[in-house]
Amino acid sequence: MSTELNDRNAALDDPYEKLVQLVRDGDMTVSEGVAEAVALFKGNPQLNRLLQILAERLDKVSQRLLETSESLERVMEAVGLAEPSWDTWGDWLLLPFKGPSCVFRITDTFGHMLRDEVAVIDVSRWLDRRRYAACRLIEAALGKPEESVNHATLASKAFARPGAVGFVGRLHMFGPFAEANFDNTRARKPRMLWFKSPLRPVDLPAGKLDPKDYHVLMERKEEGPAEEHKARDEAPDRIDHGLIQSYTVTYDGRVVRVVRIAGSSQLGTLGSAKLLELLFDKKNYPVPKNLKRDSQFEAFVRVRCPRKSLGQLDAVVIEEVKIWVDGRRVAGLGCDPVVTLLVDAAGDVAATRVNWGSTLKANSQNARMFCTLCREAAANGSVSIARLLELKNEWRKGGSKVTERLVRQLLVNSIKRTLFKPPLEDALEIDETGKNVRLHVKFVREPLEAGESGRDHTTPLQTTAGPAPRKGRAGKPAAPRGVKGSPT
Repeated sequence: MSTELNDRNAALDDPYEKLVQLVRDGDMTVSEGVAEAVALFKGNPQLNRLLQILAERLDKVSQRLLETSESLERVMEAVGLAEPSWDTWGDWLLLPFKGPSCVFRITDTFGHMLRDEVAVIDVSRWLDRRRYAACRLIEAALGKPEESVNHATLASKAFARPGAVGFVGRLHMFGPFAEANFDNTRARKPRMLWFKSPLRPVDLPAGKLDPKDYHVLMERKEEGPAEEHKARDEAPDRIDHGLIQSYTVTYDGRVVRVVRIAGSSQLGTLGSAKLLELLFDKKNYPVPKNLKRDSQFEAFVRVRCPRKSLGQLDAVVIEEVKIWVDGRRVAGLGCDPVVTLLVDAAGDVAATRVNWGSTLKANSQNARMFCTLCREAAANGSVSIARLLELKNEWRKGGSKVTERLVRQLLVNSIKRTLFKPPLEDALEIDETGKNVRLHVKFVREPLEAGESGRDHTTPLQTTAGPAPRKGRAGKPAAPRGVKGSPT
C-alpha cells in the first residue's frame, strides 16, 4: 500500500472503517478488501469463514465473466451473491434445482421401462445440464423403490445434501420413506389438492379407471366438503386431472424444497408436465408480485385426450387451470377474480383483499379509492363517477381540486393499470359515456380480525371508513379463463 494512502488514512483509528474507505474510493478491489477483512477478523471463526466464502465467490464471478457471455446479474445469481430472480412461474418452480438436487422417476419392477415416460422427458427438457448441472435424475423401481429412495441416497456425496427433491408420479409409488418425509401434510400451509386414495385396486385391469377412489383428485374448498375431480371416459376421449405442487419440509435438520408432478392416471401426469410448459409463458401466466422464494405453490389442471392417442403429448388438451399461492387462489388462470370486503365490528368495509397477485401501495390514495369503489359496487352494481366524486373525502387527502376527469384518470391510469393487468384488464370497465364504472368481479365479505393489519391486503385499513354498505346485487363475474387447446 502506498505511503500516500497510509498518510491519508492515518487519521482513521478504526481499521474496519479504514478498510471500507479504501474499497469505496477504489484504492482497493473488493476481493482485496475481503482478503484484508479475513485477517482482521481472526478472532471470529464464523465471520472469518463467511468472508473466505465471499472471497472465493468473487473470484468465481471474475472467472465466469471471462469464460462465458452471461450477464453480470446472471453470474451473481449463479454464484450466490445476488437474490435469484424469476420472470415466469416455471423459472420460480425450477429455481431450487440449480443447486444440489434430485428428481425421482419410476421404472417397472425389472427396470426396463419408464412409467410416465413422456411426462419425464417433457419435464427433464426444462432441466438442461448447463443451468441445472447439480441436479440428478434417479430411477426408482416400482415395487421396491426403497432401494433408490432412501436416506443413504440423499446423504451421499454425489448430492451434497440436496436442497430440492422432485417426484414425477404419485408420491406413494416412491415408497414409505418418501411418504413419511416429503408428503405435503408436513408443509407450512394446509394443502389444497390431494389424491383420494393412494392404493390402486389390485383387481383393476390395466388401462381401466376407478372413478370411485383411486383415480380421484380432491380439492379443498373454503366452505363445505372437498370437491372430487374424477377421471372418466367420455367417448372418444378420456378426461383426467393432475397437479403440480411446490412446498418446503424439514428433512435431516434442514429445509428442503419438494416439487411434485402427478396425475390421477398417466394422462393426468402428462397433463401436469404440459402445464409446466405453459408456466413459462409470462404473457398469459403473469407472476404475482407477492410470490416469494419460500412461497407454497399448488396448481390444478384438467385435461382431455382421445383414448386412441393416450401417451401423445400433442394430443393432450388443457381445459382448466387453477393456481394457489400460500393457500390463496390466483385469478386470471381459469378462475373468476374475487374481491374480499373485510368488515370491522361496526359493519363498515375497512379493507379489501383480492385473490390475484397485484397490490396497491399501503394506505395510498389509490388504495383508499379502490376500497370505496368496491364497497359501492358490491352494494349497487355499477358506480357513477359522480358518486366517487361525492365520496372524495374518504379517499382524497388535500391536493388540487377534484373533478370527474381526475377521478377517471385515477381509475384508468392508476388503479386499472396497477391492479387489473392482462388477462384481467376487462374486470374494471368504464362505460361508453365515461360516467359509470363497473367491476366484473365476485364480492365476498369477511370479518376483519382483531389486530389484523393491511399488510397482506390490496387496500389497507382506511383512515376514514365509509358508511356501512347497503345490500344489493354484486358486479357480474368475469367468465372463467381456461386454457383451450395446445399452446403455439
